[in-house]
Amino acid sequence: MKKILILIIGFYFILLLQNSFFPFFSVIGTIPNFIFILVILINLFERPQAKLGLLSSAVGGLFLDIYSILPIGIYLVILIFMSFLIKIVFKKYFEFQINPLV
Repeated sequence: MKKILILIIGFYFILLLQNSFFPFFSVIGTIPNFIFILVILINLFERPQAKLGLLSSAVGGLFLDIYSILPIGIYLVILIFMSFLIKIVFKKYFEFQINPLV
């Protein structure tokens, strides 16, 4: 429960920074999507049996959908698909595991 609460607060804080502070420091009119980057990193460095990667993709996608002009659910589906894809690729092609942080 504590990890989930920290995840939600962390994603909310990163999204607020991404939408309010970092646009002032854009390079060639673009800024990176820090939620995507964080979801990829969480999925790469978690244990194989842990479900925090799927939860992080759902929370991140929900927050991106709330602050987006696109229809609700687009970012949620993209991030969950990306999470599944990372897990499938790691299970199929890598026999070793990156040192898990979570």
